[in-house]
This record gives sequence, structure tokens and C-alpha cells, in this order.
Amino acid sequence: MTIAISVPENKEIEQKLQTLSERAMMIKVTDDASLMVADSVKSECFAMRTAIAGFFAPLKKSAHEAHKALTTAEAAELAKIIPGENYVKQAMATYQQEQKRLREIEEVRLLKLAQDREEVDRLERAAEIEKEAAALKAAGQTEEAAAVQHEAEQVLATQAYVPPPKMAAPPKTKNAIKMIVDRERLQTITDTLNSGTAKVPPSIPGVRFFQKWEFEVFSATSVPEEYRRPS
Repeated sequence: MTIAISVPENKEIEQKLQTLSERAMMIKVTDDASLMVADSVKSECFAMRTAIAGFFAPLKKSAHEAHKALTTAEAAELAKIIPGENYVKQAMATYQQEQKRLREIEEVRLLKLAQDREEVDRLERAAEIEKEAAALKAAGQTEEAAAVQHEAEQVLATQAYVPPPKMAAPPKTKNAIKMIVDRERLQTITDTLNSGTAKVPPSIPGVRFFQKWEFEVFSATSVPEEYRRPS
């Protein structure tokens, strides 16, 4: 977006600037006399700078006052959003907390149902195996019956793991926080630190720099005991 700024013309300053610049470009400093002429023109340049600054001073002041007025008006308009925005945020947070609480309750309920079903199935499997063991024992197959009965006892003694139920994830809001890591910038900072150009890493929230040391052990027996570890 291009912003056009309308600046009042000052023909007197424009004319003086043009002639001053032309005269200054024509000066050749070759002796004391030309040096004094150049010094005089330099003084005129300084005076012109002062005149230009004086010309723009009230314009800058007006622009500053206008900017201040706009900023104040903007802040007043933005303040009107705050009550509704805070209310919506609080309402969303309350709803999400309640949904989390209800999900946790439902997860506990579903896990209990799954564990109860698993317990019923386990008892039924054990009963079927015991029935088979009893039939073998009645048929005189005592060793086979004992082995099958042991299997039934193992089923009764072993509780199967029941994984927790997976509840549907809550919907994501549009203003959910996204983390974007500028890996290239971090790598550039790391390379700068490694090269020795920078001694102190910049302070970046959520990022920690640490120095990695590499050693070559040329005499293992000289290494203190606390620094030894079997590989």
C-alpha cells in the first residue's frame, strides 16, 4: 500500500536549494581563497538545513498531533470490543472445562464397562475350561484333567489389560495457538555462536542454547574415576 503525503511547496527554499547546490558543485578548493569560499557555502548549507527544519517543524507537529488523536480514537474504539471479547473467552473456557470434566467421567464409565465385560468373559472362559477338566477327570484322564484345570486356574488368576477408551477430540477453534519454529534462523544463530563471532546467545523465549563439548581421550588411566563410565 502506498501512502501519498501532501507537503506544501516553498518556492523560495526550492530556488535557494537549486542555486546553492549548483554553486557548491562548481567549487574547486585549490588555495586559501577558494577554501574560504567553500567554507562560506558550507555555512549557507547549514543555514539552509536550519530553514528546512523550521519549515517542516509545524508540519511534523501537526502530523504528530494527528497521529496522537488517531491513536487515542483507535484505542477508544478497540476498548468497546473488550467486554464482549472477554465474555466470549470466559464462556468458551467454561464450556471447554465442563466438556473436559464430562469426557473424563465418560471415560471412567466406559473403562469400567469394558473391565466388567472382560471380567465376565474371563470367568466364562474359566468355567468352560473347568467343565472340560471335569469331563476329562470323569473319563479317567487324570493327568489331562489336571493340566486343563491348571489352565483354568491361570485364566482366573490373570486379569487382561483393558485399554482406556478413546474419546472423540474436541473441535479446534479458529484462534487456536500455532507454534511455528523458524529453524533456519535458529541454525544461523547456532552457526554464529559456533564460529565465535557471538559470545552470548540471544534471549529467545522457549529456546535454550547450550554448548556441546567433544573430547579425545589420549590417556584413559589419567581420567578421574568420576568421569569414567563403562561403554
